[in-house]
Amino acid sequence: MPVAAEALREGAVSERHVDALGWAQAARPDHFGEAEAFLVDKATTLRWRSFRHALRHWVEIVDPTATDRELRDRAQKRELHASTTLDGMGRLDAWLEPLGFEAFSTCLDRIELELFTADWADARAIHGNDTTIAHLARTPAQRRADALVEMAHRAATAPKHGLRPLPLVTIVCDWATFRHQLALLAGAESSPPIDGQCRLLDGTPVAPADMFHQALLGHVRRAVYGRDGVTIDLGRKQRFFTGAVRDAVLVHYQTCAHPTCEVPATCCEVDHIIDWADGGPTDQNNAQPLCDHHNRWKPKRAGPW
Repeated sequence: MPVAAEALREGAVSERHVDALGWAQAARPDHFGEAEAFLVDKATTLRWRSFRHALRHWVEIVDPTATDRELRDRAQKRELHASTTLDGMGRLDAWLEPLGFEAFSTCLDRIELELFTADWADARAIHGNDTTIAHLARTPAQRRADALVEMAHRAATAPKHGLRPLPLVTIVCDWATFRHQLALLAGAESSPPIDGQCRLLDGTPVAPADMFHQALLGHVRRAVYGRDGVTIDLGRKQRFFTGAVRDAVLVHYQTCAHPTCEVPATCCEVDHIIDWADGGPTDQNNAQPLCDHHNRWKPKRAGPW
């Protein structure tokens, strides 16, 4: 990897970047040479998290035949084991394919947040403003275990043929990548867009073939957008970023908007850049995701971080 070696000597990339590039070279040896300069440029301009996602996206799209084979292999690896120990405890061990895991973890996280909110309210009723994490009745691991059991209770009480809620998974895909997959399906010649996107809201790459399959089945709500982005403008009619307008903001961010923060955007609060009280509209052009810390301590400003 001569380009990567030169960038390492100059201090433009770290050994960690070179190791990741080596993984991509091993995964797609026939294509890596012509793409090395492009990938090294990504290493020098993106945050580590975003670089990993860009690298994996390149691996997914550059060789559709290999990707399809890997998707089939990955699907075959899914499994779950549930066993009872001698003292009566239950033990779970599972491997889920990416979209299945995203649906599972999104639901689990939502219920866990409900339990955390309840625990915090109980602790505040006793300790008031002095409440800390140490006062909560459950540890994070205990709360996740209880959330999993609560998920099972809710599933058991749902009607078998009842109307399902909105999809739990959103796949973000640019139009060029979507059109390329459409061309492949039609048997036409098409070159993959190297700088395209196909990912979950938190930035995790999704194989374009997997995305297109889910889009055809209609199992996944998909956000397909061009370079001008998605326009959802609710003006002054709505104060809080919820539902579709929140998702529209998360399409453009993978982490907290603060330049040094790596908290996933899906775990952040979406807030106004120009405050609502100062006349700021509730739309994606006046919004940014901020983690709890940076949202509390953000300075008064007329623009994004």
